[in-house]
Amino acid sequence: MTFEKIRDVIAFTLSRDKEIVRREARLKEDLEMDSFDYAELASTLEQEFGIDISDEEMAGWKTVSDVAACLREKTARKLSRPHAAGWKK
Repeated sequence: MTFEKIRDVIAFTLSRDKEIVRREARLKEDLEMDSFDYAELASTLEQEFGIDISDEEMAGWKTVSDVAACLREKTARKLSRPHAAGWKK
């Protein structure tokens, strides 16, 4: 998963210009996200990437980089599970 893909999903979900969705952009201050935006973004990311995002994980998001790191960790964990790779006993 590339940063550009994550950026595109964030920009689309929040109706923001892709150019302002930079790695260091602060979600509340720079992208003007409120609690509804956080919930909508988490839901969209869950659907797009087939993962579950907890409220605790979402609460740790301060910047776009935080979101990207969370997604990379979640998708890496998902792919490392045997059933995710089609593994059978």
